[in-house]
Amino acid sequence: MKKILVIHAEQEKFTGRVIRWKNYELHFSVFGYEDFIQHRGTAEADFVIYKAPIAAVVDQTEEGCDAVWGESPELLLLQCERARRGLRRVPFIINEQDRLRRVRLIAEWLEKNQGGNPLPDFLKREENFWFHMTKSQRQFYIDAGIPEDKLYHLSCSSYLLNFVSPDVLEYFREVASGEERTAAEQAMAGKIVAAGSNNRDYDTLCAAAENLGEEVHIICDLARFERTGPKNVVWQNFMPIQQYIRILAGAKFVVVPLISSEISGGENTTTFAMALGRAVITTRVEATEDFLTDGDNAILAPPYDAAALHEAMKKLLKAPQLAHNIGKRGYETEQHLSSVCEKNVTEVFARATESTKTVTH
Repeated sequence: MKKILVIHAEQEKFTGRVIRWKNYELHFSVFGYEDFIQHRGTAEADFVIYKAPIAAVVDQTEEGCDAVWGESPELLLLQCERARRGLRRVPFIINEQDRLRRVRLIAEWLEKNQGGNPLPDFLKREENFWFHMTKSQRQFYIDAGIPEDKLYHLSCSSYLLNFVSPDVLEYFREVASGEERTAAEQAMAGKIVAAGSNNRDYDTLCAAAENLGEEVHIICDLARFERTGPKNVVWQNFMPIQQYIRILAGAKFVVVPLISSEISGGENTTTFAMALGRAVITTRVEATEDFLTDGDNAILAPPYDAAALHEAMKKLLKAPQLAHNIGKRGYETEQHLSSVCEKNVTEVFARATESTKTVTH
């Protein structure tokens, strides 16, 4: 069985976990992004890099590891440390989410503090494979120097739970087929639900909820948002994933309001709701236009347009059959995204681990 080391972005959340998928074992590293890189202020470039956790993960890669899966900033740091030690070139499976913005900041920091820019070599290394979240950005990454045959689309879908928590995926499927809810969850059944924290534009949603005549429940990291809005907006903190899934499944429909950005964000909540058969209203941005068509498998509203978002919610409130039809087509879309995800991850894992024996320093 092939061993893949996973560096997760969330600090130590998955430390020590081992997940088996097909003929692979995914071993979660002892450290993640927040251990490698600590931001010290509001400026994106104001951070410090810690060598000790990077060195610890390098040691892990020498324990029979066939490939490493993680995001580009962490893996660039890992590559530099491995090169400094003169170690073999382990294949990297790189999950890129923000048009190389963060990894370029890291490369600039390294050039300033250590001399030399490691990014061009990192982008074109023959043993590395890349996932990009937004399909329409493929040409951008090719133009940046990533070989076309090493670049794959990682479609956001419920299937990705296989690589984080397969037990949650199994539970997800049980909930989708119907399950009893707690009294608190029953009280939220049939309500409008908005969820998530990354790239969220809850100011526009709160303005859109004014005079709607329905409660809108926002589930997010409350520490990141000011709880404002009319009385029909109910703010709730993040909760255990099982409860979160049950609430999504019981929603009248789900709203994912997004800021206008080239950075991926919001796709997971969108596709989770779709996988549960819920109609989704979201913001028309590059990431959502990749897989959503307005009026078919979702309702898309322009960015920062509270009036348009208000009308979109009223439209579904007045037409339950339309919401049902959109939810059904959204479910079919999500099933396709999951199949694409499985196909591409299977191919990348196979190619990356097959190259392990042939790549030398």
